[in-house]
Amino acid sequence: MQETKRPHLFVWGQEGHGQRAKMPKNGSERVMPIDIRIDQSLPAFTKCSLDGNPGNGDPKDGDKEGLVNYWLYWETKDIVDEAAAWEMTVGLLDKAPKDGCTVDLTPRRLQKFRTPKGAKFAYTVTDVKGGKELSRGESVADENGLLTLVQIPLVKGENRVRITPMK
Repeated sequence: MQETKRPHLFVWGQEGHGQRAKMPKNGSERVMPIDIRIDQSLPAFTKCSLDGNPGNGDPKDGDKEGLVNYWLYWETKDIVDEAAAWEMTVGLLDKAPKDGCTVDLTPRRLQKFRTPKGAKFAYTVTDVKGGKELSRGESVADENGLLTLVQIPLVKGENRVRITPMK
């Protein structure tokens, strides 16, 4: 999932059949608080600085229990997915172990926004609450037409990501 930049959340531990999945945003074991639809864009988070280390399969390698992408979420009410721009509010849970993190973000399931191979894009990341711009940069769509914003900063609460094509 990390290598192919697909949306996912992963939880592991030593509780056997008692080990439960945890949903993004609310930590529930059974109720998904985010409306995930096939006709709506969503982010794939990878390489979050708060992720645990699942190891390489050897029981002596990696963390005995941990989480991948658990502290991250997104909002579906204010997605912009148009030819001229892609925007999404992504968040870092208030109960995250640190006040901020860095993460790779790849927009997936795009509806109108296009990221053709080799195309260049500009992006900004803004703290919604404080209005402060956290990051500004450029990125290029890869050979598969996937655009990944590498190690963008997020702070606790909501962060607005905006991507536009460069001419």
